[in-house]
Amino acid sequence: MLKKHGYSPKALGWDKGKQFLRFRELTNLWNSENSSILDIGCGFGDFVNYLKLEGIKPFNYTGIDLVKEFVDKAKNEHQDQNIELCVGDFLSLPFSKKFDFCIASGTFNLRMDGIEGYKYIESNLTKMFETCKIGIAVNFLTDRVDYKHDHNFNSSPEKILSIAYNLSKRIVLRNDTFPFEFSIIIYKDDTFRKEKTIFTGVESNNTINIKYI
Repeated sequence: MLKKHGYSPKALGWDKGKQFLRFRELTNLWNSENSSILDIGCGFGDFVNYLKLEGIKPFNYTGIDLVKEFVDKAKNEHQDQNIELCVGDFLSLPFSKKFDFCIASGTFNLRMDGIEGYKYIESNLTKMFETCKIGIAVNFLTDRVDYKHDHNFNSSPEKILSIAYNLSKRIVLRNDTFPFEFSIIIYKDDTFRKEKTIFTGVESNNTINIKYI
């Protein structure tokens, strides 16, 4: 795909110009300012361009991808000191630190030979959750479609939600932007006070005026 399309979202399997909209859906429930971000399946590191476009800085970004050619191109495009890019398999790499947020956009859209899709997704979500301090955000192709491509992996929102609930009680499933895609956001902190049954993270957010009746 890279040889065919060159430095283009099409080389990553995106062909309809919605990449930044996907990034926004994954992150606009968070305050990413002054945060550390791990991007699994980072491709060309385009998420960095999105952060800069949104004026989110300073931030520390680490991108990881299986494809060396993608990472080499990303290193040429992004040479800021706060950006680290590496080649490797997320599930195999050890991490000496935790990140505020872990994201994966388009990472689970393709079928992989010899790998059971949901087990692979669960393994990745579990490690992402262990590696983050605040939350993770991942998008998927939905199986609620009227057509499918053989090379794609279309995920069941119900199955992904079930995996997410094994990690946290505080979850957002978003299917409000794209008809054939959905995103899931899983928060690390799912504590709440029993007498009010509101998640601590919501209650402590000063931008929300909550009146108890």
